[in-house]
Amino acid sequence: MPLHPMLVHFPIVLAIIIPLAMITAIVLSKKTENHRKVWAIIFSLCLFLTVSSFIAGEAGENEEERVEKIVTKQAFEEHEEAAEVFTWATILPLLLAGLIMFKNNLPLKGGAVASAFLVAGLAMQAGHAGAELVYKHNAGSAYSTPDAMGGGISSGGFLKDDDDD
Repeated sequence: MPLHPMLVHFPIVLAIIIPLAMITAIVLSKKTENHRKVWAIIFSLCLFLTVSSFIAGEAGENEEERVEKIVTKQAFEEHEEAAEVFTWATILPLLLAGLIMFKNNLPLKGGAVASAFLVAGLAMQAGHAGAELVYKHNAGSAYSTPDAMGGGISSGGFLKDDDDD
């Protein structure tokens, strides 16, 4: 089984959650004396986002040759480029969250939230391009060949066997 589809969901979910978590942190940091603890959690989420994005990207690159036998190079490159932009963009909210831990500054917080929403949008673009590879260009079939499955083609348990043995 390919590793990339299993790993890619972590950064996508985090990219969606982080802007909401940042807004919550802004509200909570007004109600607490130690804003650093609140923003340390946000920083940790952003760090996990960045690291998991790079790991998912590496896993995708390891599967590139096999998938490119099924899909067009253009379709693959659209996903790859969108994913790279997303991955590198995750560094911005990470850096801003780190700065906010040491400088409790509203403009920095606004920038962090804006950058997190930008990253969420980029995650949607990369995810959409990846979904098109699977559902429009049939990239998943690269792993449903007799060689990939250790013998006959698998339906993944979704097709009903009509044989009444």
